[in-house]
Parts: sequence; structure tokens; C-alpha cells
Amino acid sequence: RVVRLRRNHRSALGKLLPPGAGPDTTLVLTDVQDSTTLYECLPVEVMDACMRIAERIIRDLLAAHQGYESATEGDAFLCAFHSPLDAVLFCLK
Repeated sequence: RVVRLRRNHRSALGKLLPPGAGPDTTLVLTDVQDSTTLYECLPVEVMDACMRIAERIIRDLLAAHQGYESATEGDAFLCAFHSPLDAVLFCLK
């Protein structure tokens, strides 16, 4: 059972564990292109709704690809993955 938990990168309670330092750990930084311009051109309510949708999509994709939300700032996410393959599959969605 311990081997399977480590391979799945989950704790005994099923929570995704953050990747540690290592050769396979892969970082991805997301950013909404031209978000400042969009906030200037569109009503704030529209952009806020769009950003909530984008955040939900990113978090759903992180869960689907065993990604870990390491940090956020503004519209950017710093995501960590246990393998380059998981990171690439996340990015391709």
C-alpha cells in the first residue's frame, strides 16, 4: 500500500502531495495574456466572472493531471508537477 501511495503522489488520506525537489519535478507558470488591457476595456464584473471561470478551469486541469497549485499572484498560477509528462498534458488542454 505504501508503494502505491507514493506512486500516486497522494497521502494516506488521498490528498495530493506537492512535488519535492528532483529531476522530474516540472514547473508551469500560467498567465492571462493582456489581462490588464482587458480589465481596462471590459466592465470589471465581466472580467471578474471570466477570471473565476479561468481559475476553475486551471484548478480542474491541475486535479486531472496531478498538478499542485504552488502559488498565485493576480491572474498567474505557479503549478508544480511530479513529471514532465503531466505538465505537458496539462499545458495541452
